[in-house]
Amino acid sequence: MSQITNYLNNEDIVLVIFIDFTKAFDSISHDVLLNKLKYQFKFSSNAIEWFESYLKGRSQYVVINNSNSDIINIQHGVPQGSILGPLLFKLYINDIHTVFTKNLIDVVMFADDLGLTIHIAKNELNNAVNIINNELINFQDYCTKNQLFINIKKSKIMLFNKNDIIKDIFHGKILINNEPLD
Repeated sequence: MSQITNYLNNEDIVLVIFIDFTKAFDSISHDVLLNKLKYQFKFSSNAIEWFESYLKGRSQYVVINNSNSDIINIQHGVPQGSILGPLLFKLYINDIHTVFTKNLIDVVMFADDLGLTIHIAKNELNNAVNIINNELINFQDYCTKNQLFINIKKSKIMLFNKNDIIKDIFHGKILINNEPLD
């Protein structure tokens, strides 16, 4: 927060995009996660085998009025309510910062919540919307590749600045999947 205050004191602009993932913990691809644990984090083969047994081979069914649905194998996700769920999700998206090509976006994560804090110097204001949207295209590609789904309706923007006129520059122009964020 103090960094935001410093930017505002310089009459710069800070835009925070709060990203909501649809069923974040349910979307985790077991194979993608295991590859990240092995190659990015250098987990031992024993640890990878343990995580594989923890994630794979689970199934579920539903009971309604004493009737059982078919049993289906779970292909994605981590066990609901597990202590490891938030940690595994953070490991899953730990490399998300690498998709941003400009040095203006900071990523803040908490469980399955994601905040993109964007610092815009006042002299970069004219190109800001294009730069941000190009970065969000990279972000969107990352999400698609990692089988994560962005809930556009619940994702929001918050603008910090000292000039009310500036909000009109961004209103309805920051896009994910070609849809404007509120």
